[in-house]
Amino acid sequence: MQTLHTVFFDMGLMEIILVLSITLFAGLVKGLVGFAMPLIMISGFAMFLSLELSIVAMIIPTLFTNFYQALREGIKPAVTAIKIFWKYLAILSIMIVIGSNFITILSTKILFLLMGTSIFVFTLFQFFRNELNFKNNNLIELAFGFFAGFFGGLTGTWGPPTVAYFLTLKLERNFQIRSQGIIYFFGSIIFIFAHIHSNIINLPSITFSFILLLPAIVGVLLGNYIGTKIDGKKFTNVTQLLLLIASLNLIRRGFGF
Repeated sequence: MQTLHTVFFDMGLMEIILVLSITLFAGLVKGLVGFAMPLIMISGFAMFLSLELSIVAMIIPTLFTNFYQALREGIKPAVTAIKIFWKYLAILSIMIVIGSNFITILSTKILFLLMGTSIFVFTLFQFFRNELNFKNNNLIELAFGFFAGFFGGLTGTWGPPTVAYFLTLKLERNFQIRSQGIIYFFGSIIFIFAHIHSNIINLPSITFSFILLLPAIVGVLLGNYIGTKIDGKKFTNVTQLLLLIASLNLIRRGFGF
């Protein structure tokens, strides 16, 4: 694990600008469409930081912005979302804990392949979502929760399968974004506790994560503002294209070239 000194203070100016810019952009996208912050941060950071540090770096920005997203409209709407998706939350939490145990067992290359492939598959899923239609039943809910939690425990990104599941339900936009915030927030808490024992979280790495909180918040607020001015669907399509490119880069690193 890299220390805070080697990660931040020994980085060149261009790398520091990249870290802050990626975090700002990730926050902007989250503020606009309600998801993709961990995906963008990890995919971007992993180009020049270790995978473990990339995962830890996104923890604090993700936790706080998810809290804001979940409670933005008040406590009562948030409780409603919990009552509806409690089964999804339960299986997600269990699988995050289980998946986290594999992060110190599997090699970095395998983790890159797992994360890159999962991002690629679910981004494609979103591209062709209009052709996909599942019934809202317990089996589908548990299947998506199982997959999201397991890969979430490994990579810190349970957003794509969650969004994919919500898209099958055809939820109203505001309710979907609020529900995503609830699930991401509780998932973030479980993820932190699950990874304390894995030793990828330490004082330098979590301090680095706290440093990135400011650009993340600025990005979210900016995204909320822009969301009232432009067509969010077009921006989402651009984001999905960027995620596809990022996922292919992770797969490339997984194959070692």
